Amino acid sequence: MAKLEPYFGPDTTGKTNRIMVQTLWWNTVGHGKYDEFGDYKAVFSGNIKIAGIYSGDFDLTLTLTDKNPGATLGPCIIILNGASHEGKYTVSGKELHIAFEAENKSYVIKFHAGGGGTYVGGLPLYGWIGP
Repeated sequence: MAKLEPYFGPDTTGKTNRIMVQTLWWNTVGHGKYDEFGDYKAVFSGNIKIAGIYSGDFDLTLTLTDKNPGATLGPCIIILNGASHEGKYTVSGKELHIAFEAENKSYVIKFHAGGGGTYVGGLPLYGWIGP
């Protein structure tokens, strides 16, 4: 189903969430919160510090633009730190894959619920967002 809830952890709108990445072990690298969390749109804003890689804002907005609860693929918009990208989502088992292009490169970000939060793959590091 193309709703965010099965692929994202529980709705923690307005509550502080940890942002963690996995290297040799899980490390907390920042904090943030969902400013909005609904069936078809999630808005997360936070701040992270990953030594030698990135330090600063981490803002993510994901919108499934077709708003079709029965769809397994469709259009979406992903905004990362203010840069908006049109993309396509695909449901793959227990994961929601978001494919888009940025700066002449193709990316696929994978979301799935687990551990009381949301796992995020496909970025330079494997991450988790949750309470």
